[in-house]
Amino acid sequence: MLPRLPLTLGLGLALSACGPSVALSPPAAQAARVSARSACRTIDDPKDPSSNTLNGISNGGEIAGNSMLHGYVIEPPYRKRDFRYLSYPGARFTGLSAVNDRREVVGYYIGHRDEVFAFLDEDGQWTSYKGKWKITEFLDISDTGAIVGFYGDRHDVDHPFELGKGKRIRPPGAVGAVASGINHRGDVVGSLTTSKGLTKTFLRKGGTYLEFAYPGSTETEAWGISDREEIVGSYVDAAGATHGFLLSDPAKNPLWQSFDEPDASGTTVIGGIDADDEIVGHYIDAAGTSHGFFCTYP
Repeated sequence: MLPRLPLTLGLGLALSACGPSVALSPPAAQAARVSARSACRTIDDPKDPSSNTLNGISNGGEIAGNSMLHGYVIEPPYRKRDFRYLSYPGARFTGLSAVNDRREVVGYYIGHRDEVFAFLDEDGQWTSYKGKWKITEFLDISDTGAIVGFYGDRHDVDHPFELGKGKRIRPPGAVGAVASGINHRGDVVGSLTTSKGLTKTFLRKGGTYLEFAYPGSTETEAWGISDREEIVGSYVDAAGATHGFLLSDPAKNPLWQSFDEPDASGTTVIGGIDADDEIVGHYIDAAGTSHGFFCTYP
């Protein structure tokens, strides 16, 4: 995948600390189960089908994705003519992370000195977020306009944030973390690294943090959360293969479901989920090519 990004607060935006957080363990998870075969279709950039990822889907069905050459938004029914290419003015590359129902798009762009900056595109009005650190990236935007992402400091440590709410995201015990998804309720998901070097998923709900790992996995990363609190992402199994997952009812009665795109060969990542349980992401085929996918989840 293309690199993910740091935070630039060049517009006077600040990330201020909130009150003390409460860390809780989630309820005992039910046994994970493999999902039934879903109705899936491959969606690749017609101008560059060599390497694609689909990173987010709005409740209206618009999808944000990238190829090696372009960032794009695709509108239903996802034909060649439904691709809309976006490029930050003057950037070497523009990567799209998410789009909401107001057609606001967030992501990152790479400057001519290889700087990585976050951006917000509001119907052609671009706003850049620049800071003193190496990387800043916006990873998701809710329908209310709340934005989450991360910045990487000079020590290569990632720090999650929610923009514009005066809330600093601090999963307890994490030595580094990324905020990758937010829903209209303000629930935030992401991934954290523990002091032992383990990668796990976190959910911030109100002032409470819950920590999760797919049963038997070596690492678990969340990439999106729906308005019904369904979390999607990927996990790595003991054999080193990467699978997608869906986690339902995470705060009360967690139920994991493993997911592999039918044409995948060892790697499936779910990047986003909408209100109708439609999911997007990417998979790698037997030839080693990364393709975007859209599936109706069973």
